Amino acid sequence: MKYKEHLQLTHQKRIDFVKEIIKQEDLATKRKPESISMKRYYLIDYLRKNTSLSLVEIGAMFNRHHTTMISALESHYDLTETNDVKYLNYTEPIKEYFKHVGEIDDTNKILRDKIRSADTLEEFYSIRERVLNEEL
Repeated sequence: MKYKEHLQLTHQKRIDFVKEIIKQEDLATKRKPESISMKRYYLIDYLRKNTSLSLVEIGAMFNRHHTTMISALESHYDLTETNDVKYLNYTEPIKEYFKHVGEIDDTNKILRDKIRSADTLEEFYSIRERVLNEEL
C-alpha cells in the first residue's frame, strides 16, 4: 500500500472513530452541559489536528456552524493551557478509548522508521524519492 493511501485510510478511520464517539456520547445534541461541551472541544481539536477536514465539515459532524468550531478550539486551548481539572476528567475517557483501539499511534511511524533506518544520505534521498513518487 502506498503511503498516501495509508494516510487516507487512517484519516477515514479517525473520522469513523469520532463519529462513533459523537453517537455514543450524544455530542451532536443542542444541549450545552459542561460535560458535553468539553468532550466536543477535545474531539474538534483532535479532528482538526489529525484529519484533513475543514472547520465546516467538522462543524457538520456536531450540527454546528464553523464559527462555533473556532470558539470551541479557543476554549480547548485555554482549558488545556491551564490544565483545567474538569476538562481533563471529562476528556480522559475519550483519550482512553483512542488508546484502546490503537488510534493514538503515530500515522507517520512507518515513514519515520524508514528514515531512521537510512544509514547514508543516499538512502535518505532514495526514501524521499519513493515518497514523492508515491511508492511508499
